Amino acid sequence: MTDSAVESYPIQENNSDLQEMILKQFQQQALTHFISNTQHKERILQNENFKLKEENNKLQEKVNMLEIKQEELVNEIQDLRQLVKRVYNEGEIHAEKLRMKNLELVQQNETLLKGLENLQNNIQDFSNLKQMSEFYENVQEFEVIYKDDN
Repeated sequence: MTDSAVESYPIQENNSDLQEMILKQFQQQALTHFISNTQHKERILQNENFKLKEENNKLQEKVNMLEIKQEELVNEIQDLRQLVKRVYNEGEIHAEKLRMKNLELVQQNETLLKGLENLQNNIQDFSNLKQMSEFYENVQEFEVIYKDDN
C-alpha cells in the first residue's frame, strides 16, 4: 500500500460514513415529514369528522322535528276526519228530521187541500142547505103568524 492508498482509504471510509449519516438524516427528515404530514392529515380528518358529526346532529334534530310535525299533522288530519264524519252524521240526522217534517207537512197540506176541495165541491150544497134553513125558518115564522091570525 502506498501512502496515497492509505490516505485515501480513511477518506473513503469517512466519505462512506458521511454518506450514511446524510442518508440517515434524510431518512429521519423524510420520516419526520411523513409523520408530520400524517398527523396534519389526521387533524384535518378529525376536524372534518367533528364538523360532519355536528352537521349530522343538526340534521338529526331537523329530522326529529319534522317527524314530530308529521305526527302532529297526521293527528290533526285524523281529528278533522272524525269531525267531518261527526258533522256529516249530524247533518244526515238533521236532514232526516227535515225530510220527516217535510213529509208531515206534505201530508197536512194534502189533507187541507182535500178538505178545501170538498168544501168547494160542497159549497153549493151548503148554500142550498142555508137557503133551505132560511126557508124553513121563514115557514115557521109564517106558521106562527098564520096560527096567530087564526
